[in-house]
Amino acid sequence: MKPNSSTFDLASWLDELGLSQYLQSFRDQEIDLEALLALTADDLKECGVNALGHRKKILSAIQVLASAEPILAAEPIPAAESIPAAESIPAAEPIPAAEPIPAAEPIPTTSAPRRGDPVLKVAASTDSEPRPPAAIACEVLLLRQRRQSALASVIIALLSITLLSLLLAFIVLPALVKETPVIVSYSAPVTVAEPLQTKRISDSVQRKPSRPSSSSARVIAAATASPVAVPVPDFDVTEPSLDFGNGNDFGEGWGSGDGDGMGGGGASFFQQNIKAQRVAYVIDFSQSMKGERDGLMRKELAKSIEQLSIGMQYQMIFFSGPVWVAGDKVAMPSDRKTATVNDGRYRYGWTSPSNVYRWSPKGRRQVPDWLPGTAAERRKSLDHIKKTPLVAGTTWDNPLEMAFAMKPAPEVIFFMTDGAVEGVDTVKLARSLGSKARSKRIIVNTVALMEPKANAGMKELAKTTGGQFTIVEKGGKVRVVPLQ
Repeated sequence: MKPNSSTFDLASWLDELGLSQYLQSFRDQEIDLEALLALTADDLKECGVNALGHRKKILSAIQVLASAEPILAAEPIPAAESIPAAESIPAAEPIPAAEPIPAAEPIPTTSAPRRGDPVLKVAASTDSEPRPPAAIACEVLLLRQRRQSALASVIIALLSITLLSLLLAFIVLPALVKETPVIVSYSAPVTVAEPLQTKRISDSVQRKPSRPSSSSARVIAAATASPVAVPVPDFDVTEPSLDFGNGNDFGEGWGSGDGDGMGGGGASFFQQNIKAQRVAYVIDFSQSMKGERDGLMRKELAKSIEQLSIGMQYQMIFFSGPVWVAGDKVAMPSDRKTATVNDGRYRYGWTSPSNVYRWSPKGRRQVPDWLPGTAAERRKSLDHIKKTPLVAGTTWDNPLEMAFAMKPAPEVIFFMTDGAVEGVDTVKLARSLGSKARSKRIIVNTVALMEPKANAGMKELAKTTGGQFTIVEKGGKVRVVPLQ
């Protein structure tokens, strides 16, 4: 119900809302009924209503007053009969949905309601006295809140059901849909295998071994007469030959290219040029190498390692009295009768019962591994060449036999020393070592470094295995010695 200006009591209205503390502020601003109905949120702030909840409560009550029907002038609401603030309907006790507010008799008005104006219906009171406007405002506000809560609940329920349906669809639908896997097969073209050509061992002719860089004459037959006669050399056969061709000689060999299959890689050491995939360097690091020999040896060895190709495999075996792989640590007492080699995993012992020229391994024997010809591995090897110290002693058989024991066996060995073994027939020793090398199809290229006493044995070893022999004279002059 909408009161008129003469019957509206601002104090009772604020007291029913429980906001009587703002009465004095409203009176200071001269707020009457008409000014009250025109108040906004900013106006309430100017009146001192800073709490948001209080402003909302006042604005809601103002809306109720503005939409309610006016009260007849003959039926004013006595101020003494207003409902105290303590008897207002608490917000925590909403009217349950099962107990709707019964429709009440509309209050008669002097004028008909305008079209579109809401018709306010309130519950009929048990007595004949009219209800206060604050109670009516609270009931309308509660009804509006109930409608909004019901609408929000329905929307939330629909959204929840939709979300659950989508989740179930993502989980269940993939399991129901089964895809048949497609099997794709490829068939390679059928190639007809060529018949293998069996290599036969000939026991009727024995060729003299030749150097890898040498070439021999081949007899060419022609149907026409030639004024030039081509000689055919004859050799006496003393034992069956097991050679299948060496180096650049004629014949297919066992590898890529001609000869003994030494294609695809190459190396050079003191003007000895070879083609091979696996190369072992057996280098003298005895104390007799001091001075010019030591510098020349390290320089040429580093140069040869730098020129290796990536696809090759190599290893460096250093020797004096004991034998070790480049990079190992060698310890020798002052009596020079024992030595210990440490490769980081095992320790290998060496002994010399009489002097520095007769050494033999003690216990476990060391077998070197092949190194790839990568740039990183070659840099490590160059560092070993630079930093490895010289050690006392000299021996030939131990370092070569260590190289022979590598798996797979080397194709070519560069063997360099500056001295002969005291008390040993080096030529006889060279033949024995050469026979072992030939049984494993290993070529040994030898380099005698400024020591004439070693020339005969080194030359014999190279000749027996089909290798090359080079003499390095004082001043660094290199001379390749023909073996024919």
